[in-house]
Amino acid sequence: MLPALTSALHIPARGHELTLSRVTAVALLIVFGLPLPAALSRQSASAPQDQDDSAGPEQQDADGTAREWPLWLSIGLLDVAGVGAAFASEGFVTALTPAIGALHLSQTFAGLVVVAIAGNAVENVVGIRLHCSSSCW
Repeated sequence: MLPALTSALHIPARGHELTLSRVTAVALLIVFGLPLPAALSRQSASAPQDQDDSAGPEQQDADGTAREWPLWLSIGLLDVAGVGAAFASEGFVTALTPAIGALHLSQTFAGLVVVAIAGNAVENVVGIRLHCSSSCW
């Protein structure tokens, strides 16, 4: 919202929205990335030694310890999922365009409300489905 506010409020930074947007994006990436090494080392250090029997044999090594994905594979799959999500979002917005025009909704309302609610609904369904896959049914 910071770059949008500079344009809307007519402050001296107006006209530099693209630069401000890029700086803000880099700052957010840094803020997100800084705690990751500490979180990863804390997670590996606090992993329980005795494994729960609820994990299937396909998720454990021969000695009974849980297998973990290598960091490079996790990051790679996260990258692929992010690109896939971007394409899915673009397709969703493109499919919504005729309905947005027919209902006379503003692009801002559609982006901030309709797309956000639909995306959150999908996340909640997936979260509930994954949580209940072993305990609810």
